Amino acid sequence: MIDELVAKRRSIRRFEDKKIDLSVLKNIVKCGRLYPSRGNRQPLKFILVDDEQMCGKIFDNILWGSKVSGYKIFNDKEYSPKAYILVLIDKNITNAGYEYEMGAAIQNMLLCATENQIGSVWIKSADMKKIKKLLEIEENNIEIDSLIALGYAKHTSKIIEMEDSFNTIIDDELNLNVPKRKERDIIFYNKYGN
Repeated sequence: MIDELVAKRRSIRRFEDKKIDLSVLKNIVKCGRLYPSRGNRQPLKFILVDDEQMCGKIFDNILWGSKVSGYKIFNDKEYSPKAYILVLIDKNITNAGYEYEMGAAIQNMLLCATENQIGSVWIKSADMKKIKKLLEIEENNIEIDSLIALGYAKHTSKIIEMEDSFNTIIDDELNLNVPKRKERDIIFYNKYGN
């Protein structure tokens, strides 16, 4: 059921040293391209990277933990992703409002990865200019918006009920405990506050 899949999908930042079958990766991208698009203009493009050397170069340009100090521990190449999907925006098609389509496409891919027992994390904190150069994207109208890191999970990530902080708790085994707001605090019926 889709609700179970959504609940199971968690961000994973440490991966096993095990290659993902190309057919699985292609299927994840196929799910991404089925996103809903305003006016069906479809401004998104995708690059699938599973070459070990290129994955290493991309990893070096990700700002793992730059915004959350406790996440710096995830900058260990030994546990790096085994593939990436880069999500591009073609600004000749549109240069505004594509963020909604981006979110839908990425959620499709994250859920497809989860269904295939592949761990994933959506990344925006990266040196996109350097990655664009690495991937030889020379067109000015094509920009990298996001990337999805993929691999078989080396840690767990589970939801816990939020008490006093939204900060993720990292345990001694580097598993993640992710606080989520209580349903009663964010879901209302028929009018705000009910």
